[in-house]
Amino acid sequence: MLVRRSRDAGRSFGPVEALSDPETAASFPVVAVYGDSLAVAWSQTTAAEHRERLAERVEMRDPKAVMQLPRVGQSEILVRAGRS
Repeated sequence: MLVRRSRDAGRSFGPVEALSDPETAASFPVVAVYGDSLAVAWSQTTAAEHRERLAERVEMRDPKAVMQLPRVGQSEILVRAGRS
C-alpha cells in the first residue's frame, strides 16, 4: 500500500511512501481523518498464505460440496497513523 502526502490542499504531493510490506498483498484500505491526523487501516496476506488458502478451497462444482465461512477474527488488520 502506497501513499503520497499533500501539505497544501492537494496542489502538490510529496514522494511515494510505502505503508505496507511490499512482499504482501494489502487490501480493503480504510482511511480516517481526525483533526490534523490521518489513519489508514488495511488487511494483508503474503503470497504463501494466499496459495495455502487456495489449496484448501473446496471444489464448488461438486453439488455436495460445502464451503465453510471464514471465522471472525481470522484476519490481521494493520493501522498506520500520522500527523500532517
